[in-house]
Amino acid sequence: VNRKKHVPSMYELGKHYVENSNTEKLSKGISLLERAEQNEYPDSFNLLGNCYLKGIGVVLDVKKAISYFYKAIDAGNLHAKVNLGQCYIEGNGLCLNQEKGFRILNEAPQDDPAAKFRIGVCYYKGVGVEHDVEKGIELLKEAVLGDDIDAMCYYGKLLMKGTDVEMNKPEAIKYFRKAAARGQAEAKFQLGRVYEEGIEDVPKDIGQALDLYKESSNAGFPKAYYRLGKHYFNDLNKKKEGIELFEKAADFYDVDALKELARIYSEGDGAPVNQDKADNYLEIAEDPQLYKSKKD
Repeated sequence: VNRKKHVPSMYELGKHYVENSNTEKLSKGISLLERAEQNEYPDSFNLLGNCYLKGIGVVLDVKKAISYFYKAIDAGNLHAKVNLGQCYIEGNGLCLNQEKGFRILNEAPQDDPAAKFRIGVCYYKGVGVEHDVEKGIELLKEAVLGDDIDAMCYYGKLLMKGTDVEMNKPEAIKYFRKAAARGQAEAKFQLGRVYEEGIEDVPKDIGQALDLYKESSNAGFPKAYYRLGKHYFNDLNKKKEGIELFEKAADFYDVDALKELARIYSEGDGAPVNQDKADNYLEIAEDPQLYKSKKD
C-alpha cells in the first residue's frame, strides 16, 4: 500500500525528465514511467505511448504506442483519445481514417486543451470535418489560453508568417520560448531557426541554434534531424554524422531528408555511389504516406 502512494510522484518525476528532453535524464524518466505502468497508473500508459510514438528515450514503435493508448483508454484515461484520434488522422500505425480520427478527438474531454488544439487544427485544415478557418483559429486560441504547448507552437507559426492572423513575430517568439521551455519538440526547432536567422531582436547565434536543434531531435522532431544534419554535412569533418542524421530523419519519412539522401547516394557525395539506395529513397520521397502505411 505504501509503495502505491509513491506512484503518482514517481510518474510526475518521470514525466518531468521526459518532457525536458535532457538526454542524461531521459532513460531515467522512461524507467520511472515504466515503474508507474507496472503499478497500473493510467497516465503513464498515455505518456509511454507518446514516447514510443515519437521515439523519445525509446526505440520508435508505433504499434506499441497505439497499444498503450488503448490501454490508457480502457483504464479510464480518456485524454489518450487525443493521441489515438491523431494516429487515425495521420494514418500513423492505423489505416488512415480522418473522419474516425475526428470523432475520436471529440470523445476526449472537451475541456482538455490538447483536444481543443487537435480539433482546432482539423477545422483549420478541413481534415475529417468541413473546412472552417475561423472556428479553427478560435479553438487554437482557446487551447493556447489553456496552456497547451503544442497549440502555442502551432499558433506561433501562424503569427510568425501572418497566416490567417495578423503577423506578430515578437509574440510568435514568445510562444516558441514558452513551449520550448516546457519541452515541446517543434518549438525548440522553431526557436533554433529564430537564432539561426537572427529574427527580430534575437541576435544570430548558430551555436545556440544547433543546441536547440539537438534538443528538438532528442525530443522526437524529425525536421530537427534534417536541419542539424545539413549543418554537419557542410562541415567536411562532420559529413558522415550529417548523413547519419539525414537517415534518422528519413526513418520518420521526412521528404527533404529522403531527397537529400537520394542525391548523396546518386552523386557519391560523402558516401560511396549506390544507385539502388538512391532510387529507393527517391521512390519513398514521392509517396511517403504509402510506404509509411505499408510499414505500419
